[in-house]
Amino acid sequence: MQNSRDRQRSRLSAALVRHSATAVALAALQLGLGAQTVTISDGQFAGADWATLQVFSGGNGGWASATMVSTEGNPDAYRRVEHHINAAPSGSSVSSIGVVHLLTAQPVDPASVGSVVRISARVDAKRFSSNAQGQGLTFFLRQNGVLYRNSTYFTSPLTSWETHAVVDLLPSDFVEYQGASLPDLSVCGAPFVVGFGTSNSTGFGGGAYSTAVGYDNFRFDLTVSPSASAYCTSGSSSNGCAAQISASGVASASAATGFTVTVSSVDGQRQGLLFYGVSGPTASPWGAQSFLCVKAPTQRTAPHNSGGTSGACDGALALDWNAWRAAHPSALGQPFAAGDSIWLQGWFRDPASSKTTALSNALEARLCP
Repeated sequence: MQNSRDRQRSRLSAALVRHSATAVALAALQLGLGAQTVTISDGQFAGADWATLQVFSGGNGGWASATMVSTEGNPDAYRRVEHHINAAPSGSSVSSIGVVHLLTAQPVDPASVGSVVRISARVDAKRFSSNAQGQGLTFFLRQNGVLYRNSTYFTSPLTSWETHAVVDLLPSDFVEYQGASLPDLSVCGAPFVVGFGTSNSTGFGGGAYSTAVGYDNFRFDLTVSPSASAYCTSGSSSNGCAAQISASGVASASAATGFTVTVSSVDGQRQGLLFYGVSGPTASPWGAQSFLCVKAPTQRTAPHNSGGTSGACDGALALDWNAWRAAHPSALGQPFAAGDSIWLQGWFRDPASSKTTALSNALEARLCP
């Protein structure tokens, strides 16, 4: 009877260990690599780094100028923006101007940094004009020559520096200026630049006036999600190697090259390959020390040697998945379309392990056109 109980306890203990390991793998699958932050900022405002566009002139309009001033900023240099608004044409109309200032020296390419999922922006402002008139302030971005504006509107009447900020906006919170389209800040989108807009207007029948406002410590923080995100748990080979998967470039439904998937820290001098699926992720135990992280059915790519040194963890497997897809028109998932997702994992020989093979962690990628 005691032996039977011991065997039951042993089976229960093994089941709990396996359940715990699976839970860890699933948690890793859900967490992925997480988002990162890309910061675009400027506190010096060199003229060559900025573009100034007068985008609106109503009534009798006006003019604007923008210069870098090396002192009296917050601290040091700041961007001084001056507006002159002409008198309104009549008692029932107004004059107004709108100007956009773009930090063209720091473009952002989603294909390199990943999809933008959240946007925070800030700038300090101070009124330098002697009258009580400040300037309206909004945040902008420009992509493919189109301007997009956030609707949050600030004024800057104070004669001391104050911070104007928006936090955790979505890309859809930027809408085409004088239009309705939205920017594409996904990994498939074109490069873009960021900036801010300034504006002034007379009241109905108002007279002419001028304003001078300084801007400093301009900053955009972009929360980005990589073009391909790792998930799941790397297996441990009999040599103690934990193979790690990563990618560079952008997965595409049509491009002939440009998305290289690499599995590093593989056992040296082992045969291996990458495989992928189109049905989603999973986390199923694979022997005692690995997890199968790609849901069936799966498609194998061509096997090759990991290189490196036998007995060391310096081998690697690599594949340009775009090129492989282009060369295999009848492979799993074909024909692919923009917006489809693939899940990839590395596999390699490990004769001393319980399954005689080991697996890396896995990668999820969404395809661009």
